[in-house]
Amino acid sequence: MAMLVGAAGLVGLWVPDRAAASCAAPQVWVGVGAATPTPVTESALALVVRPGDRLVVRGELFHTGCEDTSSTGPGCSGPPASDRERPMADVPLSLQQGASAWPLGSAAAGPRSEHYPVAFDVVVPDSVAPGAATLRVGSVDVLLAVQV
Repeated sequence: MAMLVGAAGLVGLWVPDRAAASCAAPQVWVGVGAATPTPVTESALALVVRPGDRLVVRGELFHTGCEDTSSTGPGCSGPPASDRERPMADVPLSLQQGASAWPLGSAAAGPRSEHYPVAFDVVVPDSVAPGAATLRVGSVDVLLAVQV
């Protein structure tokens, strides 16, 4: 709750809307060759890769369900059983370019205690053409710039 003071000196109370529930989206790190994987963000530039490059892909928060809407403390029932977080059983990894797609693997996410991690070590396919491409890790897109 915040107090607002208007131009006339009147004091009022402003009550924000109820907070919306929101589980954190999966997070991904990618490294090319021997480089340490770096975080992928929405504003990140396309990662420059070449056919045959080794990609080290790491991620976390790959789970189903969302438990941030209530607690299990006194007076609260906790999230319904259908919203309980569980590791994703099949997180796909693919490279997409135009109408072409290359499945690169899939992995089961690790346990909650490790933040539902996934890990992939793959090679950029030799048949990828120069230009823009997308590395898709589950629901996360990583922009690539393929060079030869």
